[in-house]
Amino acid sequence: SLHTLEDANGGRHWFSVSSLQLGYGLSNFLELGFEQPLRAWWTGARGFDPQRAAGFGDFAACGKLQLPFPWRTVRLGALGSVSAPSGGRRRGMSSESTDVEAGGLLTLDFSRLERFLPTRLHLNGSYRWNRNETRGVGLSPLDRGTENGFWPPAYPAVPPGEEPSYNDQLLWRLGSSFPLACWRCSPSSRSTTYRTGPAPAGVTTR
Repeated sequence: SLHTLEDANGGRHWFSVSSLQLGYGLSNFLELGFEQPLRAWWTGARGFDPQRAAGFGDFAACGKLQLPFPWRTVRLGALGSVSAPSGGRRRGMSSESTDVEAGGLLTLDFSRLERFLPTRLHLNGSYRWNRNETRGVGLSPLDRGTENGFWPPAYPAVPPGEEPSYNDQLLWRLGSSFPLACWRCSPSSRSTTYRTGPAPAGVTTR
């Protein structure tokens, strides 16, 4: 994925996150996977010399379990993932913490219905325990990405007196898949609920 941010002075900042993913189905109901992100950023803000950096992000292991219900159209399951702080810290590529995510899966399978486009709709909802309460992650100044990384993920530090869950997140993912000749298309979207409110002022997302 490629993200563009524009600061209050009109300077543009580019952030890229690509992932190498590997999954293996141990059975018809259980799948284990691994993810290794490759992260990069470039800034050309006004008044600053162009800066750039690239490196590996935090390695993550995940699992998906489909509940063995007899339904063919509706499928329910669970997911979980753990990320280890293995990314490049000096370049701002790591959260410097072990973050945990767990949630549920819902799939509506219309691929067997003769009078409907053979489509599968997927909805995932999960809770992410963000563990870097001291510094937070991904909210560095736009022109200094090495200080504390860039989103995603992004969450603030926990203010004094607040609970550790202050910067935890609710994540919602919506996607679909359908066959197109010999190809399979899987468009998707993602929404994140930050418990701390909207993005910082002066920053717009494109």
